[in-house]
Amino acid sequence: MIGVIARHEIRGLLRAPQTWWMLATLQCLVAWQFLAQLELFEQVLPKLRQLPEPPGVAQLVLNPTWQISGFLMLFFVPVLTMQTLSGERRQGLMTLWYSAPISLSALVIGKYLGVMSLLCVVWGLHALLTLLLCFGTAVDLGTACSGLLALLLLMSAATGLGLWCSALSRQPVMAAVGGFAMLLAFWLVDWNAEAQGASGVMSALSALAHFQRMARGQLHAFDVAYFILLTAMGLSLAVQALAAERQGTRLRQQGVSLCLLAAFLVLGSLAAQVRASLDLTATGRHTLAPASVQALQAVEGPLAATVYLPKGHQTLPAARDLVARYQRHRADLIFTVTDPASVPELMRAEQLAEGTLVLRAGERSERFTRYNEQTFTQALLKLTRGEPEWIAFTTGHGERSPERLANFDLEHWGRVLRGRGYRVQEIDLSSLGTVPDNTALLVVASPLLDFAPEEVEAVTAHLARGGALLWLTEPGSPTSLTPLAQTLGVAWREGTVFDPAGAALGVKDPSLVVLPRHPPHALTQGLKGAVILPVAAALESRDVDGWKADTLLQSSAEAWLESTPSVPSPAFDAGAEKRATFTLALALTREREGKRQRVLVVGDGDFLSNTYVGNGANQELGTHMVDWLVANEALVGVETRPAPDVNLEFSRMAKAVMGLGLLVLLPGSFAATGLWLAWRRKRA
Repeated sequence: MIGVIARHEIRGLLRAPQTWWMLATLQCLVAWQFLAQLELFEQVLPKLRQLPEPPGVAQLVLNPTWQISGFLMLFFVPVLTMQTLSGERRQGLMTLWYSAPISLSALVIGKYLGVMSLLCVVWGLHALLTLLLCFGTAVDLGTACSGLLALLLLMSAATGLGLWCSALSRQPVMAAVGGFAMLLAFWLVDWNAEAQGASGVMSALSALAHFQRMARGQLHAFDVAYFILLTAMGLSLAVQALAAERQGTRLRQQGVSLCLLAAFLVLGSLAAQVRASLDLTATGRHTLAPASVQALQAVEGPLAATVYLPKGHQTLPAARDLVARYQRHRADLIFTVTDPASVPELMRAEQLAEGTLVLRAGERSERFTRYNEQTFTQALLKLTRGEPEWIAFTTGHGERSPERLANFDLEHWGRVLRGRGYRVQEIDLSSLGTVPDNTALLVVASPLLDFAPEEVEAVTAHLARGGALLWLTEPGSPTSLTPLAQTLGVAWREGTVFDPAGAALGVKDPSLVVLPRHPPHALTQGLKGAVILPVAAALESRDVDGWKADTLLQSSAEAWLESTPSVPSPAFDAGAEKRATFTLALALTREREGKRQRVLVVGDGDFLSNTYVGNGANQELGTHMVDWLVANEALVGVETRPAPDVNLEFSRMAKAVMGLGLLVLLPGSFAATGLWLAWRRKRA
């Protein structure tokens, strides 16, 4: 019987011209929002690529579209549900339903399923937007699907509450207005709640708060339970309202309705205690890395985080979400929001800027303005470890620079390191004569010119003091640093490594060495993806002066050393060349004065350049290297998490076709169907 009622309801909706006109209007509004967000994303894409953790299409295009759609549902659903019960009551059809041998529960559920059938068509049109984006980028499907689930659950809850309003009212228009008012109240219930000191309770009641969390890819048990409980509450109260009308016992049914409301409030409070959640994002950006959890637990005593932002500031949710991820692992972490305008003297005395987040543990404190896991965990480590480390890049020999934006240079990687709390600077050894004592890591990044003897001595002296070194080299590098290589027991083989194994992953150029697997080492553990080394040199090593060398990266057994890499498409010469596995990066360690000294020598520097650092796991490996070299193993595994759908490739023709289909053809077909139905109804 429920199926019969549902089919009756969906037929009635599809035969009404206004249904199709509303579908046309809704499609126009959603498509306009989607295409506008897509256009905006393409405009800011160059700037996004410069961020350490750039958001992608799912966050900046689909998420705003889902939120607009959710708001439109507050209008759309009550207009659909007003005819289900209130409209039939006005037409005198409810008497027939009451006299039929069906239960009121079956009637309400049938009506609910009929409306939801139409809403599922609307939901399918939203899913189509995700499918279209898949042709232009690797969409973060976890985030997209979580947002679609949030939209479906919101439709369900709106339908349940809309049916309740329709059951209460004798006028369809009043049912629609009442449904919209109720849904809007649930949507905006936590507006300005923080200023009133009731943000926790209001946020738990807010449909917008639950919807936004799910749309970001966070699937909390309470969020799902919230929408299910709203749906069940609306349907139950609708049944009670119809029972009161049929039996004429309004006072008794009102008492039952109050008991139902109380029961649902109790169930909601119990559901709020459930902390189970899933991070559906492709990069797991809502889940703390184990290293972050360890750093959090290592801080002794009470821990407090204070962000200085005005109430309602657009970046406040990002700060709140970041701290909430840590609060799940430490209950005594207290989060406070302070309006800078309320404490002007403190802002001046402490030299605080708007947006600063201050982390305090006892008498110590750290501050930062970038709301990401790396910065927060770095602040935790500073609270237990001390001042941030200095990373010095040699300059004056044509090295890759952490300051310049050229394809050859390392500006993007330098920005990532600064985002992790390191201090990055360039030093000219010819003028300084020595490596500063406060240098935690010296980087020699692919020099093109020879070092002077006194500069070589300065680097060697840095090693003698126990300093760490990252040495990026290239095939045919200058030989002036040979004494340094001899000190480390490292040598280079002539030629450039060519490895055809990358063809299996779609890389046809054998000079681009693709390394999907790596020898076991703390640096390479947990790397997500392949490392790509363009134009790499092969290394050899021997243990000398206490140094122990471990292979960090190596080619496949199909690789060979090409002596003429400049020749177009050089091929393997079986007579003059030999296939073998070549070492491409070495991790050297030695015990010195009770401490472990560390050095890395890599046969390529291009993999960290602005051109290639975003490919595969290159950036991740680069940050692992620095963390390991300065003995910050706690940070190895706390990676920047750029979204997988940052790059977007749509031709003008593709965008024109999308715009034509979404803004013209679909709405036009819906509107034409409504006109045809109106014409048929008028003729009849």
